[in-house]
Amino acid sequence: MGIADMYNSPEIAKAVVPTVAVPLATIMFLLNAIVSWVASLFGLKLDWQGPRDLLRVLLRPRVVVAAVVLNLVTVGLVYAWRQSRTMPSPLIEVEWMNDVLEHRWSAVGVGRAYTDSTGRVTEVAPPDRSIAQTVAFRQLWRTNAGRGILGAATVAGDSVFVGSVDGYVYEFNQSDGKLVRRFYVGAEISPDPVVWKNRLFVGEGTHETRRARLYAFDLTSSRFVGAVQTAGHTEGTPTVVHDDRSGRDQLLFVAGSDGIYSVNPLTLELQWHFVGGHTDADPRVRDGRVYFSTGVEKGVPGTNNHFAYALDLQTGARIWRAETPASGWMPGVFVGHEVCFGVGEIYTKSSFGQLSCYDTGTGRAGTVASADAPVLSVPLLVGNHVIVADRDGEVCGMEVPHGRRTWCHATYGEENASVGYLAQGVVIYPSATQGLLAFDPENGRMLTVWKPEPADGMWAASNGRATVARSGSAVYLTDTSGNLRKLEAQMRQLN
Repeated sequence: MGIADMYNSPEIAKAVVPTVAVPLATIMFLLNAIVSWVASLFGLKLDWQGPRDLLRVLLRPRVVVAAVVLNLVTVGLVYAWRQSRTMPSPLIEVEWMNDVLEHRWSAVGVGRAYTDSTGRVTEVAPPDRSIAQTVAFRQLWRTNAGRGILGAATVAGDSVFVGSVDGYVYEFNQSDGKLVRRFYVGAEISPDPVVWKNRLFVGEGTHETRRARLYAFDLTSSRFVGAVQTAGHTEGTPTVVHDDRSGRDQLLFVAGSDGIYSVNPLTLELQWHFVGGHTDADPRVRDGRVYFSTGVEKGVPGTNNHFAYALDLQTGARIWRAETPASGWMPGVFVGHEVCFGVGEIYTKSSFGQLSCYDTGTGRAGTVASADAPVLSVPLLVGNHVIVADRDGEVCGMEVPHGRRTWCHATYGEENASVGYLAQGVVIYPSATQGLLAFDPENGRMLTVWKPEPADGMWAASNGRATVARSGSAVYLTDTSGNLRKLEAQMRQLN
């Protein structure tokens, strides 16, 4: 059969079963026209009866209706699949998986000692006169926690906890890095885990996640206690505080566009809920007030919904609101009578960044210190300096209350890592490519740079801070490749 016979065969044309959209009929008609034109270049004349029969079949009313319905179903399935990718795991799945894990590790927590680690620290005591002259690091062990770690490690007594993008919270021995057990969440975990009174709390998700939850586990029994459902994503690190006026403990956590929640940490009963904009910044509490900042919603350009808030800790009532110059994504830091937030945009290309401070009592704008890019790290107050890192990896010391940068170090890499405090006036920063950097917080003097030897595993970028144990000599590093490392810090001091 020749090309002309093939395209003009009525049997083939009538045998076509229309299972695609009407636009495909037009495409096929055009293709037949092209074939006919090409054939004419060779002196061949094609009969158009075949394409006409094909088009007549595809344009019958019931075929058109069937094709439209099929298209709608296909589009609906694709949309549903994409939406399912942004939703947390079904709660029945979370309960079943943790029942299996509880049965396997039910006796693990008995006898283990857990200290409270109730949220990210933003202020440390000012260093004494004995400042470290040199710092050296040695890797003690390295282990793996799934496909990647987005947050920092949480040290609680005998254990180290990390959340993984594979949907598990991993618990390791602090001494040797051996796996103790796992807790199942299902969705990727970006916040740091929190431990309080033998309970583990963790949120889930990123900005793509919808209807995320905060989860609670009993560390003594390995039991899944329950979850708090939200309409947003719970990627900010929770914090547990005590309200002296009411005498009750409160678990505060943020939920993106669904604002901020306060629940009873023992029963998970809702105490109050406040929505004031997209909230990813961990809440900070002082003198019966809750301070936090908000940012613009992803996919809604041109909005100016970025504010700093003060709420009443007991009731959640708004005390004041102040507009910030850009979005705030991280917790604030208290500097004297002010609360300061690092601000900057992440959904638009911008070179603007700032440390913006507000009077804790009135919300009146105060100290300002500029950065060269959006500030996306947890701020750390050491002495009279607030140490921050921006989107481009530059680490700066900002002197307060004067509001000026006294030193900066470029580290070349767009990562959202944060600064940690080692001891004796040493701050450390896990850079994207250069390794772990140690600085003097007062003048920015570089004390050392540590990078693992090949035998210790390749260095990878981090989105969290370097976690320092209470002893001040053990450092825990996480990275986006799933590595958890324990380092030993050795310091020599100036007299």
